[in-house]
Amino acid sequence: MLLILPVLPLCTLVGFIVYPLFKQFDRKDKIDGILPFAAGYLSTLAGVGVPPDKLFESLARQNMGEVSKEAKNIVEDMYFLGLDVLTALKRAVERSPSKLFAEFLEGIRVTLLSGGVLRRYLEDQTKRLMKIREEKENEFNKSLNVMGEIYVVLVVLAPLLFIVLLISLGETGGLFLPIPVVLILISYFLIPFASLLMVGLIDMSMPKEE
Repeated sequence: MLLILPVLPLCTLVGFIVYPLFKQFDRKDKIDGILPFAAGYLSTLAGVGVPPDKLFESLARQNMGEVSKEAKNIVEDMYFLGLDVLTALKRAVERSPSKLFAEFLEGIRVTLLSGGVLRRYLEDQTKRLMKIREEKENEFNKSLNVMGEIYVVLVVLAPLLFIVLLISLGETGGLFLPIPVVLILISYFLIPFASLLMVGLIDMSMPKEE
């Protein structure tokens, strides 16, 4: 018990550092996952002549997760801080956790500054973002096969081999713990921990949509 007490403050400190980073990466993944659909939505509105500021107002009202929240921040910058749409977009680019979303917004800003056709830009970006999403899904499917093989080795084969090794060591008296205790540790701690770790890895690598 005394050995655990000094570790608790360190674990708390690590938690305070890691958790915000985890939330930031989680927001980035969610933005990247829904961005192709948000771009398609904006492209449709721009095609019927909706002005840029109204595009983000409409997007902020949609149920598109973190992208709608980012759009809401842009709208608040325009109406509460009195910023024009170009300045609001610049601020959104600087604070976005997603590089993909920041590039998308910067492209809108450059298109507006140069007098380009926003509808055409949004259509091109929708196609590009959809292609990126498909590539990520293909990569995820490949990695899922690899993780499945790793799971079988770690959770199925490794414990069986370890149990055989334990029995051999137990017969020679080379174990520092009784075999039943070691089996309990494997069954109730090692295997569940490995399973949770694998589920966490799959969840982290899975494309997010909201």
